Amino acid sequence: MTRPTPALLSLRAAAHALALVTVCGLSRLAPGAETAPNLLEGAALAGWQTAAPREELRPHFEVLARGGRGGRPALAIVGDGREGTTGWWHQAFPVEGGKAYRFAAWRKCEGVQSPRKSGLVRILWQDAEGRPVLHDQVTPGGYLRGQRPVAEPEYPEEQGTDAEGWTEVSATYVAPSAAKKAIVELYYRWGHGGRILWSDVSLQPTTYQQRMVRLAAVHYL
Repeated sequence: MTRPTPALLSLRAAAHALALVTVCGLSRLAPGAETAPNLLEGAALAGWQTAAPREELRPHFEVLARGGRGGRPALAIVGDGREGTTGWWHQAFPVEGGKAYRFAAWRKCEGVQSPRKSGLVRILWQDAEGRPVLHDQVTPGGYLRGQRPVAEPEYPEEQGTDAEGWTEVSATYVAPSAAKKAIVELYYRWGHGGRILWSDVSLQPTTYQQRMVRLAAVHYL
């Protein structure tokens, strides 16, 4: 039997390496790769993950390279015709307790009956181990009087919609003193069709000055 020459062995090795590169490249760019959006978009969408209350309610998640505001990347959640479909994108942002942060995102709803109810944002304050943290203020009355309750979730509000149909959802908050991270959740709730796009999501330190507010109430007899 004739033994292969060194040149033939080198040619075979090169062909094998080329085949491996081709297969890996195809698998990385395969469409519908919901579990690895960061491979497709890089740092712009790094850290985002998907979730649903139950698998039977889970909608379809997509990453759009240029589907966001101004042609930037977008996180999409799409209904598939099932009533009550619910899911969300989520990411943990590091924060420093007692500091002010401004959350901002742009949302676009397509075929959704109630954008305000279905396309909300929720922010949860947690410690370094992922546990809920307490409010800094003591409750003045009620059954929790004299105690510090658990910090409730924050719900940024709609600020306005531009000519392209993108709605700004934003607000400024002071992180509880024990908080080490803020969990940002971008929702699609109670849907059966249509889709919600999320673009330009950020949570950035900002300056915040407290101001006194005077309230008055009138009781008519």
